[in-house]
Amino acid sequence: FSLACGLQKLKKAGKPLVFKTSHEVQDNDYWGIKGGWDVEVVWFYTDKLPEFEALLPKETQEDIESGELKGFPTDMSAGLFMRPRAVKLMAAQAEYVVLQNADMYRELLAR
Repeated sequence: FSLACGLQKLKKAGKPLVFKTSHEVQDNDYWGIKGGWDVEVVWFYTDKLPEFEALLPKETQEDIESGELKGFPTDMSAGLFMRPRAVKLMAAQAEYVVLQNADMYRELLAR
């Protein structure tokens, strides 16, 4: 529940959907996992991000609204092929989101 609420608050604020939660690990005899400890997870959810799109060139913004990138980043038809421009734009947005949340990632990976 906290994950959904956290992501919803970020979306309403127009921020990247990156949220950290803590979960109690359960015993799993099949995989030999001993529970009783907590694990932190950083969730990264790709969605439309107005603050990123505002930084793009005007032509790219127009293509997202009505051109060859219409539906970016979640409602584009992919099939077995995506245009290189769309793939590069998705990578740029992912980089932007990670950099905007760099402290959260550093904290998680420093352990």
